Amino acid sequence: MMGESMFGIHENYDGVTKLSIAALCKELLEEYINKNPNDTNPPGEEYFREKIKSNDRSGLINKLNDNLGFDIEMMMEQSDQDKFDGLKLLKLLYYIEKDGLPKKDTFGSKVTSKLCITDILAKPRLENIHTDYSPKSEFGDVVDSMLSLIGQNIDDAGKRWGVIEKINITWKYATDSLFAYVFSDYATKFPESNLIQLKRIKRYLSEKIIMKCKTVKPRSFVSNEGVMKSFYNLLLCHEKLCNDIDRVNITDRLSVPDIPNKEFVSAFKETEKVRVDWKIIDVMTAYLKDHKENFQVEYVLKLVTCLNPLAQEDIKDCLFALKYVRTIARWIERDKNADFSDGISLDLFVIIMQELISVKREKETFNNDYFGNRYTKKPLLSAVKKPAEADAVARLAWIRKIENRTAMNFGCHELMDLAREIEKLIYKVKTIIFSYHSLVDMNVANDCICHFVVRAMVSAEAAFSVRENFERYIVEGLRKKGKNVRFVFPPTAINCNDMFREFLLDHSAIGDVVANEVIRQVDEVLNNEQIMSQSGAVTFESKYTTNYSSDYMFIFRINAKKRVIIFEEFVSVTSDEEHKRMRELGFDKFAVEELNNY
Repeated sequence: MMGESMFGIHENYDGVTKLSIAALCKELLEEYINKNPNDTNPPGEEYFREKIKSNDRSGLINKLNDNLGFDIEMMMEQSDQDKFDGLKLLKLLYYIEKDGLPKKDTFGSKVTSKLCITDILAKPRLENIHTDYSPKSEFGDVVDSMLSLIGQNIDDAGKRWGVIEKINITWKYATDSLFAYVFSDYATKFPESNLIQLKRIKRYLSEKIIMKCKTVKPRSFVSNEGVMKSFYNLLLCHEKLCNDIDRVNITDRLSVPDIPNKEFVSAFKETEKVRVDWKIIDVMTAYLKDHKENFQVEYVLKLVTCLNPLAQEDIKDCLFALKYVRTIARWIERDKNADFSDGISLDLFVIIMQELISVKREKETFNNDYFGNRYTKKPLLSAVKKPAEADAVARLAWIRKIENRTAMNFGCHELMDLAREIEKLIYKVKTIIFSYHSLVDMNVANDCICHFVVRAMVSAEAAFSVRENFERYIVEGLRKKGKNVRFVFPPTAINCNDMFREFLLDHSAIGDVVANEVIRQVDEVLNNEQIMSQSGAVTFESKYTTNYSSDYMFIFRINAKKRVIIFEEFVSVTSDEEHKRMRELGFDKFAVEELNNY
């Protein structure tokens, strides 16, 4: 039916078609009559009008606005093309939400039941999308089909996907940097130092970022990019947020293992560099059944039981765990891009064993609360027993549990707890950015916030080390020119430390470029005997990835008489147009001088 009438998703605007809700309702009625020729009492146009917009706010237009902040009526007023596109989109959603999905050969979807699509999109969950975690997905076909159909209606679908993917990758970089404070050799050796840094990051995000975002209201801005492009943006952002929201939900709902004692942590750390062949499963199974002496197996089992004597209950549970170790390992292998084909590290093997035993004993469940699911709680063990039927959120839950146990066993549980809290703050900010329906506004919002968050992940010690190298490089460079200088770093220049964080994040060795420009400017001033003091400035572009960069300016003063270089300021550089839009979007509080790390 769709695609053969005025407002079919594949139709083009002819410039003469009457554009109104009434025209759409008339078309829906005609299609109903054609599909139901034996219905002697068909609904009237008013029935369809209620489905599109109603006083009780159950209509599509109402739900788009209330559930998704998508004001399609305002967008449709921007042009006749947008009005036409809006009617096409409403018709598409009508057939999905009100009368079930069209036939498979028309829509390309295997799902045939009625769907409350706006409610589904209002609740991002892994079941809404296709993922690498599981071959099954409740609504993945639907969302994919909508992306495909709407993408065919715009001329830059690939570009939009690329921009949003770029934003997503940058935020992933932030979370990856965060967990380096938990999973690293330095973390296991000096957890107290990393704890201080994580507390700094949490305080910074809470007080400097989240607080300033309270005035930001993404849904109060109507996109001017057109109905189809704006809704396409919405769907792409929804895909990205599904993974994030379920990650946060899992963190809040999973059981946490008991904190191991220091003796176990010390013993466990000794296993970090040890690898075991997969034959260990058969060897351990045989040992647990016949109890023939095997010191290597006994050592592994001692770790599994946290150095406690092996009880009869442990034997039964260990035999159970050995049956499913490789299932969990395969999931981790895919998620972490690892290779366990020739064996696995002993520490990870033990951790998987411990978690399988713990879940079995506690009868732990996971909560898969995607929209419309009545059976939200399922046993976590069902996922490992039937991996082909496992929900994506169950597999993710197992991976998160393994991460949590890893931190526990290495004595880094406080680091993990704090990192998880910070992760929630990061996703909260990211959700704000992905709530804009205009790609331009989304980019402005991301540029306002993202580099502050990513920069905060760099420790004060690391920034200071880069600063020392920066100063040393410049002093040596000027000495070769016959000039002896020294640096002064006054308290008022504290945000210059963020420049050195930028140097660490940059992928283009921009620090050397800035240093060489400082050398050139200082040399020029010192060669002029008439200049007693002069300001200097270097503008530069810092690249976090090949796709994401920001512009900055480093300001300093040269005291020629005292031969001193004084740090003064480090600021971001934006055009007047960008700055104006930042203020319009509510980001006027994001002044650089108020956002330096401390």
